[in-house]
Amino acid sequence: MFMGCSTTIENKEDTWYLDSGCCNHMIKNIDMFASLDKNIKTDVILGNGNKVSIEGKGRINIVTKTRDKKYIRDVFYILGLKHNLMSVGQMVGNGYTIDFAKNVCTIMDKCNNKKVIAKVRMTGNKMFPLNIPHSKNHCQNANTQFVLQA
Repeated sequence: MFMGCSTTIENKEDTWYLDSGCCNHMIKNIDMFASLDKNIKTDVILGNGNKVSIEGKGRINIVTKTRDKKYIRDVFYILGLKHNLMSVGQMVGNGYTIDFAKNVCTIMDKCNNKKVIAKVRMTGNKMFPLNIPHSKNHCQNANTQFVLQA
């Protein structure tokens, strides 16, 4: 899960970048969705000022480090997006505690007595990449909205 500091970051399909300026979770690969409502269409403005179109909103099934099957809901699909973005604001709005200190982002569970579910080290170019393996098909737990690997 931890990525060494470097100026080059490998852009893997399961890598998400924690983003405090991002309004919503966003991904670039339509194949990651377990379900997708393509009727949801709107535009967002990225940090560089470019306006991009949302081509749908859906759910991504994930597998935690402990092999639990969970999901991330309300994820936007944006054709041509360069990186998957994990919205810090959306996580906080859903009850997770996020702490940035000493070059580490600590994410704490909303339900489990604030148990640490992920620690993400800042890279040399000041980014917080988090690897979350996805699984296209599995039965979701209706009570779990979002769980990261620890």
